[in-house]
Amino acid sequence: MSSDFRLPDIGEGISEASLVEWLVAVGDTVEEGDDVAVVSTDKADVELASPRSGTVAQLCWTPGDLVKVGEVLLIFEGEAHNPAIEAAPALVEETVEPPPATAERPVVASPATRKLAAETGVDLDTIVGSGPDGAIRRSDVELATAPGSTAPSEETRTEPQSPLRQAMAARLSQSIRTSVNSTIHFQMDGSAVAGMQRRLGGAVELTGTKISLTALLVKCLAAALTRHPRLNATTDDAAQTLTLHKRVNLGIALASDRGLLVPVLRDVAGKTGATVASELAGMTDRGRDGTLTPEELRGGSFTLSNTGNLENAMIEYSTPIIVPPQTGILWVSRLRDRVWAEDGQAVVRPVLNASLSFDHRCHDGADAMAFINDLSRIVETPETALIS
Repeated sequence: MSSDFRLPDIGEGISEASLVEWLVAVGDTVEEGDDVAVVSTDKADVELASPRSGTVAQLCWTPGDLVKVGEVLLIFEGEAHNPAIEAAPALVEETVEPPPATAERPVVASPATRKLAAETGVDLDTIVGSGPDGAIRRSDVELATAPGSTAPSEETRTEPQSPLRQAMAARLSQSIRTSVNSTIHFQMDGSAVAGMQRRLGGAVELTGTKISLTALLVKCLAAALTRHPRLNATTDDAAQTLTLHKRVNLGIALASDRGLLVPVLRDVAGKTGATVASELAGMTDRGRDGTLTPEELRGGSFTLSNTGNLENAMIEYSTPIIVPPQTGILWVSRLRDRVWAEDGQAVVRPVLNASLSFDHRCHDGADAMAFINDLSRIVETPETALIS
């Protein structure tokens, strides 16, 4: 008797995922909990575990295909009568590791990818993997064998878009098509947050965690969102409803080698500045080394994009794109000294350039201005945001 394994719901608002690679082949016997495939969304690569034991009868998709949630990924045939015995040949094959390409970079690839490389005559030692920690994926091998693939000596080189970037492109396009993205650009006096960061420098010795400017901005933003709950909200276009969230679950736009990630800090307003700083630092590290979990990438109610140390040029403003189903996103520049008018005089002080994008279907310009005014006042008196 056969049974289907359908693509499960792997994240809030995610309706489809790109198949990155199969970790099994037809005829393989797997046990419940074994990883059978890697899929990619606009947020992360996810390894899918088998919901049952059995023998793989059919793989219904090829790497690169977009699969909708609920569609059949693969078909199992019968139960595994003796998984240990039936899987023994594959187990022996999988545990024989080839010598590392260099002493510093061992080859990391799944059994299915190694099999494809052997069949196509590709030397894995010559490939730089696009996966986490340099893991070689099936798509890397296929690129090396593609007709007309570009030799290193040629003047141009064609790279396929990674599944993560393909999924991200689809998600951002969805945002532009469905939300009415309106943006207001403004400036905030950053003198107080800069001074607070300096005063809290001693906290590193006490807690082991540096209180970064981003952590202070996170607390200020959370304080403003609690005063304006309609911006701390998500939409359901099908039901035509707006859900206001009591807790501020703040998405943090994070640049990584794999592309843009938006992990979520939970209940920011209810935590101390030191706790937020510690969680933010850990989340950033996991994002950069590719170990964020799917749970850490879902459930955001608002997003902060802070270019911070990425900025060398003096960026004046941005037009950030709302992350659906959220209704707002704030971009903040690096803190820089700029000319500021005060009491009829030109003075130089630390200034933050900022841009708020909001869904005009849910919020009016007056709502956005009230939020910006409150946020600016909180940034100028950040002590109020750190009371909790």
